[in-house]
Amino acid sequence: MIVWVFVGWTVFVWGTRIRNIWTDATLTTAGQVGRTALVAAFVLPAMAVAVALVRRPAAVWIVRAFAGWTVAFWVVRAVEIALTDHSVAFIVVHALIGLVSIVLAVASWRATMPPSWDSRSPSSKSPPPATA
Repeated sequence: MIVWVFVGWTVFVWGTRIRNIWTDATLTTAGQVGRTALVAAFVLPAMAVAVALVRRPAAVWIVRAFAGWTVAFWVVRAVEIALTDHSVAFIVVHALIGLVSIVLAVASWRATMPPSWDSRSPSSKSPPPATA
């Protein structure tokens, strides 16, 4: 379920970016195309994950690759945004978008991990005391 939330969040965040890109009068066509390519670098893998989930729910590698890409991007981008000349509001909004994306990516990665045979901590794995 969390992987579907991750896919939906990604399509929402990056899909809404398309309108911003193509209505920004300050961007050149090359700038618009470059930014659209970045959007595609998230939306297309999100769609691939969705297809993999429908066709082969056990295709964990694509979920993990997408999660890794998302975390790596947002770590780098958050630093870049924080260090450039942006308003505090812009920085906060993008930091929150990045944080939600990272949390969903990590949760999706963890969702692909096999469940442990016993969720008790190692110290509690001793057998229960015998009763008389």
